[in-house]
Amino acid sequence: MARRDRRRAGPTLALPDALLQALERRGPLTAPDRLARITRGVVALKAGLTADRAAFLRRRYLADAALREAYATYYLCANLPKLFPILDRLAARLPASVRVLELGGGPGTGVAGVGLWAQARGRTVRHHATDAVPGNVADALALAAALGLDGVTAATHDLAQGLPAAGPVDVALFMNVVNELPPAADARLVAELPAALAPGGMVLVVEPAERHASRRALALRDRLVAAGWSIVAPCTHAAPCPALAADDDWCHDEWAFERPAFMAAVDAAVGTRREVLKATWFAATLAPVDHAPELARVVSARREEKGRSRVRLCQQGALCWVERQHRDASDANADFGEASRFDLLRLAGAGARRIGPQDACERVAEGQDGPPA
Repeated sequence: MARRDRRRAGPTLALPDALLQALERRGPLTAPDRLARITRGVVALKAGLTADRAAFLRRRYLADAALREAYATYYLCANLPKLFPILDRLAARLPASVRVLELGGGPGTGVAGVGLWAQARGRTVRHHATDAVPGNVADALALAAALGLDGVTAATHDLAQGLPAAGPVDVALFMNVVNELPPAADARLVAELPAALAPGGMVLVVEPAERHASRRALALRDRLVAAGWSIVAPCTHAAPCPALAADDDWCHDEWAFERPAFMAAVDAAVGTRREVLKATWFAATLAPVDHAPELARVVSARREEKGRSRVRLCQQGALCWVERQHRDASDANADFGEASRFDLLRLAGAGARRIGPQDACERVAEGQDGPPA
């Protein structure tokens, strides 16, 4: 039986102390009363987003202050760190001063995530966030103020009515919102997004990794590709996503995560264990992107079997399993033995889906697979 290697390709993610301190402006996160409220909210959110999802979305669930508190603490902390490695991968294509338009921004996940990333890397941000729920807009502005983030504005706007009149921007950010939009919304998004972006600007979509949300994000990706957009990352091609060709397939990135104490307490109460963060994400642009044909993305955990290792690769718009027999391990292909989900590999000479001792396999550092802006 195959054994899956659970090592993660990316860094272990953690929350900045500044964020946790800002979230405690309303009281300690581990105080019994507050922890109990957050836990009840997490239980209600999980139930609402699974049991009768359509009705839950129609009622604009984050207008409920109790649910919004759970989302603005537990779920914000579970989603915000994903932006750090993603933005690092895109950094070479971003200017020193980044203009961001965030659609369906919720209570400040993207505002805080982009702002803290920029602070740590000596960049500045002008971030305009929109959301249909006024309480989310107020929370996002309050969180930005608590973190000392400059250049943040926010306004109430219903994405169902199309994009707001804003721009041009370097990044149009959709975070945990595409999966809540009907597929019919994609045509309007594809038509309106070009006017919102500066030359070389990108659309960045970051969605949950569960099947429905992942496939929903990948469907929007393919609509953009069909309209002439190029994929910057993580895809190594601009062909239709091969995962969508199968009804039960999808694609996601993942990172190890150091939970803060309050999240561990909530997990213990609700029966979860959020020690790994996952996301389906992509960045797309109307600018040309060169994709080297020898590059492939690992889209599975590595499987260790008797006498061999296997990984599933996405390369040139196709999925395939590639193996290396243990006896064929060599200095040339040593990186194959360490490959983890979402690693970027450069392959040479891998014939018949099997890597031999003379076949080169090199892990490529993110940011080296495309030219800087």
